[in-house]
This record gives sequence, structure tokens and C-alpha cells, in this order.
Amino acid sequence: MPTISLSPLREGLVFVAEIQLDNISAVKGMLARQGKPIPPPLRLKALIDTGASVCATTKANIEKLQLPAQSNQSFSVRTAGGVIQSRRYHGALFFTGEPTIRTDLVTIQETYIDEQTPFEFVLGMTALSRWDFRYARVEQKMTIESS
Repeated sequence: MPTISLSPLREGLVFVAEIQLDNISAVKGMLARQGKPIPPPLRLKALIDTGASVCATTKANIEKLQLPAQSNQSFSVRTAGGVIQSRRYHGALFFTGEPTIRTDLVTIQETYIDEQTPFEFVLGMTALSRWDFRYARVEQKMTIESS
């Protein structure tokens, strides 16, 4: 089973992993059949957030990849910065490096991420629940394992 080990970003329990955000295979196939260019995956720093129900990234990242929306409706989301209007999209993501852990269909929410933060993606439970993850307090390590 592929296993990835992460060290905390700083003192405390803040873990950031490097991921690649990609489009789902069906959209890539559709773009290829239409003779349109297929956007390359984006390498992003992702905050591991076990308190977030969904994954999230900026509208700019979603537009670069041309991720398909789940629906045309937007909805209100309460954030630390107030209530925002948001949409949800389908995407694929994988951890970079060896070994590779990939998931092909993840719900990704459009959100605002401050440019001053050390991450560009929030890795929430829609992705994390597909893997086994553990935190070893003494070693200050988090492991993510694909089953």
C-alpha cells in the first residue's frame, strides 16, 4: 500500500502537502475529441484540514483547469471572512512524488484563499475520507495511506 509521510509546517499541527490538481478523465477525453488543448495539472501546496467537509481552491485555479461544475447553482458558505457565494466542481488530485496516491473524482469548492497563506488548496474530508491517515504525536508525523 502506498504511504506518504508528512511533517508539520511549523510547530503545532499544521500539515501541508504538495499535490497536483487535475481535470477528470471524462473532461480530458471530451477536450481531446473537440481538438481543444488539455490544461496541464497544477502543482499546489495543500493544507490538510480534517475539519473541512470539502476540498477547496480559488476560482483562478478552477478556471485554469476548466473543471466541470456539479450544477449551475451557487450556494452560500460561511467562512472565517464572512458568507460567500460558491459553486462546487469535479476534479482529480494526487500527491506528488513517490509513491503516488491518486483519486479521480473529488468535489472541489470554489473559495477565497489569501495570497499570504502557505497553501493554495484545502484538502478536506471529501478526499481524506478515501484514505487512511494517522497522526503520531511523539514523532510529529502524519501518514496518509492508500488502501
